[in-house]
Amino acid sequence: MERLLEKIIQCNENGLYFVNTPTGSAKSYSAVQLMKNHYKSFDSHFIFITNNLNNLPMEDLEKAFGDDFKNQVIRVESIVDNIVHHFDESIIPDEYKRLKYYKELYNCLNNYKYLARYIQNELDKGKTPNIGVLKFFDQSKEDLANRDSRFRKDIRKHLMQSGFAELNFEERKLIVKSKYKWLTTLYPAMFIEDYKVICMSVKRFFTTIDPIYKKKYRFSESEIIDNSVLFIDEVDSTKNEINNIILESSLRSTIDLIPMIHRIADQFIYWDLNMPRILKDMVLDKNTAFKNIRKQALAIQKNYHDELPYYCSGIKDRNFLMNDATFHASFENHSKKNAYVYYDANKNQMTIEIENSRNNVSDTSSEVFSLYKVIRDMNNFLTSTKNYIKRLSLTYKDIHNSSILKDEEKINDEEALNSVYKVFRLTDADISYFENEIHIQSLIKGYTERNKLKKTNGYYDRGIRSFEFTNRKHDSFNTTFNFIHVSKSAEFTLSLLARKAIVIGLSATCNIDSVLSNYSLRYLKENLGDNFHRIEGEDFKRIKDTYSMLNKNYESKDIQVHIKEVTDCLNLDMKGMICTVFEDFKVQRKVERIFSCNGINDLYSIKRYLIMAQVYRYFILHEDIHSFLCLNNALPKENSKFDLSILLKLFDVVNEENSFDKNDAHIEVLKSCISFDADKKDILERLSNGEKVFVISAYATIGAGQNMAYKLPEHSDTINITDFSNKKDGRNYKKDFDGIYLGDITNVVTNLLDMDSDFDESELLHCLIELENWYYVKI
Repeated sequence: MERLLEKIIQCNENGLYFVNTPTGSAKSYSAVQLMKNHYKSFDSHFIFITNNLNNLPMEDLEKAFGDDFKNQVIRVESIVDNIVHHFDESIIPDEYKRLKYYKELYNCLNNYKYLARYIQNELDKGKTPNIGVLKFFDQSKEDLANRDSRFRKDIRKHLMQSGFAELNFEERKLIVKSKYKWLTTLYPAMFIEDYKVICMSVKRFFTTIDPIYKKKYRFSESEIIDNSVLFIDEVDSTKNEINNIILESSLRSTIDLIPMIHRIADQFIYWDLNMPRILKDMVLDKNTAFKNIRKQALAIQKNYHDELPYYCSGIKDRNFLMNDATFHASFENHSKKNAYVYYDANKNQMTIEIENSRNNVSDTSSEVFSLYKVIRDMNNFLTSTKNYIKRLSLTYKDIHNSSILKDEEKINDEEALNSVYKVFRLTDADISYFENEIHIQSLIKGYTERNKLKKTNGYYDRGIRSFEFTNRKHDSFNTTFNFIHVSKSAEFTLSLLARKAIVIGLSATCNIDSVLSNYSLRYLKENLGDNFHRIEGEDFKRIKDTYSMLNKNYESKDIQVHIKEVTDCLNLDMKGMICTVFEDFKVQRKVERIFSCNGINDLYSIKRYLIMAQVYRYFILHEDIHSFLCLNNALPKENSKFDLSILLKLFDVVNEENSFDKNDAHIEVLKSCISFDADKKDILERLSNGEKVFVISAYATIGAGQNMAYKLPEHSDTINITDFSNKKDGRNYKKDFDGIYLGDITNVVTNLLDMDSDFDESELLHCLIELENWYYVKI
């Protein structure tokens, strides 16, 4: 493994390298050794990112770097975690404690800690925290991040007023390091560029770093990444995380399309009346780009009357349009029809009708337009406007910065852009829409190459536009057009990174060609060409040899795998199912009463409960099985379709049936929540102490990269499948679970059918992205 990574580094060529060495081949450990061997001579940075911060190889890094660890390696936490772990009022000078947002930050932190303690106490008692409390807790995290941002601004303003504005960035940095050491304690990431090894979560990678002495910047578009070595742990699982980040940004920037178009078009149509002199002087009459956008604005006003209400009387529920390369409609009871728009002089509104063809639209003397064309023209106008405003803001920045006094601080690109946004009367939602994208500035700025003949370049490059239009009682004159733009795909984002750095994706399964659990290998190959590398030749042979070495004990049958099928009894009625699983008549009656008394008559639910009972029975009847991991799509919860209390009652019946003392085994439900790490640690410690534990969890919880190996209990009869001669390899002293159950995967894509129309926008977008991925597999 180390030899393979060395080979990649020696090539010194930016690109994407998928390293699919098997589980147990020390991928993270080898990456650490590579960083240790090269950090002094390597000109750029080593960056290690993962979905789960607990998977960062910090212990291995600390051992490898020794005394240099503190100065060369940084673990970048989320904004909230950073404040929780590093805020210390005793080190903050009094003059900064008097700042307005210090007090608010202090209060928000105490509120967050109080709620965190309360929730943890409830969990320790075996209780599920109240939903209202959990919502308050989520809000407290947002408040804490918000107040921290404002406190940083307060600090920056205070520093600038004390003479910082006259200094260059390097001079400011030196002063902060020597005279403001409390800042570096409070905000360790402010000098992130000084560390050779940077470790963070995937989510943190795409957020901002605030150095305070200069303007904040997005880490994903910073020069720190240029020509760096970027390790992505469990790379295939990061696809969903990046898509989630994209979707969160898209949902935050949802707009009502027609009013936004009107606000922007008006600024271009009445340019001379609306714009300050400095912008009017920047835009000459012969400016072709400006003339073209103004022409678009005038055409929209003339043809589509963006100043008027748009109304469709023929809809009651939620209706959708989705656009990737073409439009796809989902109208209530009219799924195969089209939508048409025309100016209704009698009502002085733009009327929308859903009909089979244009000829079926009500009698009108006005021109009838396809709604698809209206939306397409408006979207093209928004795209042109966005690009134009960006160029305009850069010119404005240069003019502004060249005219300010020496002691005034210059504005950066972001501030100039926001200034122009405000002149255009854009709302915060409008601005969010324009800024809705993951920011990765390509190292090659002029890169525009696109092979438009490639069939996979539709959704992956351009994303999805979703329009939901509904009629609401509180706004009865208008049909609301909620417009969400998912601007890019995870694949596109990864390919941009691969042009900027040496990106090494680590995962045993990263070469599996599955677009739902992995990136589209086809798209990456088409997009990156020779810069997409998969292991082949001698390296591939070495991996096969490694697999053979790890599997030799299985092939020789020194380690035996026992496969046991559960009884599938779905084709029977409830009594038939119960009789198939339980032989004793009295036990059958008890199980039947459990289902009847709790109103469970759905055969699928009964089957799921009975399968779990069989799995648990197998666990308790085998003394050699101390650890068992049971995975399903859904987690059992109180008062849900998969009810934990009912499941535990069934387990009690199984214990009684087999004369098993339930105190001799522990049943644990491991779920994604605030206490996940503590719960997982407690489970693994119990197993290390030799206790018998049955763990119930979900595929989404025990995701890729979750290490569930635990320290060998004393006197364990085990076989080591790794190189025991390597004493530093911690895997020599840990073991895997003795048994595992893998439940049915019931939904390959997000299921909207069981929700009627009560799904939220996030679920809809997830479903659309999954369907897009499937579509491009088939073309």
